[in-house]
Amino acid sequence: MPLHEKKPGESAAGAKRLQIVGPPYGMKTTVASWLAKDGPTTIVGLPGEKHTDILTPRENLKVLLFDPLDTTNDKIDYMGIWNDIRIESAKLLADKSIKHLIFDGAHKAFDVCRMAGQQKHPADGWKAWDFASSDFLKWFQQGIYSQHVEWVIWLAWSAREQSPIEGSKKKSIYPDYMGKMQQTVVGEMNIIYQYVEGGRPIWQLRQTEDAMGIGIRTAPEKAEKVPVRIPADWGKLKEILLG
Repeated sequence: MPLHEKKPGESAAGAKRLQIVGPPYGMKTTVASWLAKDGPTTIVGLPGEKHTDILTPRENLKVLLFDPLDTTNDKIDYMGIWNDIRIESAKLLADKSIKHLIFDGAHKAFDVCRMAGQQKHPADGWKAWDFASSDFLKWFQQGIYSQHVEWVIWLAWSAREQSPIEGSKKKSIYPDYMGKMQQTVVGEMNIIYQYVEGGRPIWQLRQTEDAMGIGIRTAPEKAEKVPVRIPADWGKLKEILLG
C-alpha cells in the first residue's frame, strides 16, 4: 500500500462519513431523508429497524427495506442475515449513481452481528464476541473506505453511560452498541448527537461535560470555530465539515 501526499484543498477522507445518534423519535430518519434535496439518496432500513418505512419514495429518494425479522422463530439464521447485510452493503457502496447512502438502524445491525457470532461459536463466548466486534467493524469500514458513494451516514440510537471518571455523576453519550464497541466506533468516525427541542431537530457537534462520546473531527485551524449545537441543517453541516 503506497503512500500518497495530501494536497492543499484536498478534503479529509472521513469528513463525509458520519454517524448520527439520538434517542428514539428524535427525527433521525426524517432529517436524513432531507438529503434528497441535494442529490440521489438511498436509505436502507436494516433488519430489525421498524421506522424506515415511514418514508415515502420520491424523486432522488430510494427506500430499501430488509424483510422484518420473524421474532416468533427461535431458529432465525442470523449468520445468513448478517451475510446479506454485508453483501447488499457492498453492492450499494459500489453504485456511483448514489450520492448519499444512509444505513438506518445501525444498532439493530449490531444485534444481528452479535447473534451471528453466537450461532457461529455457540460453545465459546470469547470467540462469539470476537467475531461480532471484528465483523461489525469490517462492515463500517466498507462504508468508510468506499470510493464511489460521496456521503455515507449511519443512524443509531444513543445510549447514556456513566462517566469513566471515578466519583463523577455525569454521563457520556455513545452509540447504543454493547461493550467496547461503543468507544471503538467513536474512534472511527464523526459522531453527531441529534435530539428534538421545541419540536425542532438539533445537532450537537462538540462534546460537553455531559456528552463526552460525540464530536466531529475537522482541521485544527477550524476546530475551535465549530459550534456546539446547530439546527439540523445539512447545508450548514457540510459547510462546517468541508469548508
